[in-house]
Amino acid sequence: MTINYTSTVTDIIAERQLAVEGEPGKSVVLSIGKPRPDPRGDWVCPVQVQGVSESQQLNGYGVDAVQALMNALEAARYIFDQSDLTLTWPGGEPGDVGIPRLIPASFGLAFARNIEAYVDREVENFAKAAQKGSGGED
Repeated sequence: MTINYTSTVTDIIAERQLAVEGEPGKSVVLSIGKPRPDPRGDWVCPVQVQGVSESQQLNGYGVDAVQALMNALEAARYIFDQSDLTLTWPGGEPGDVGIPRLIPASFGLAFARNIEAYVDREVENFAKAAQKGSGGED
């Protein structure tokens, strides 16, 4: 993910408002712009986060619009994690911004598949434990 601090967010395609735990009435707003071709090649997707210490604008870059969008979301997650604020989105618990971490593609497909298999096993174990705890059958 390349970060560019001179982004301009236009053509907003998605926004999320996050509450700040312990500070009623305070919120952080994420705005994601429409991915577009980058004049230098590839694609760019602008992101703006308002309500942290100072408004931050970044770009996610990628070989296509999807990768640029995914990298833009990863950039937003990074800003949230660095803010030292306990944020939450509707339906989430404190600290959950509703943007999952991405599995790095740069380490190769085998690495990604191993991480995905680990996550799948953990989800299955959690589901089994939850079913067992609710009186469900083994």
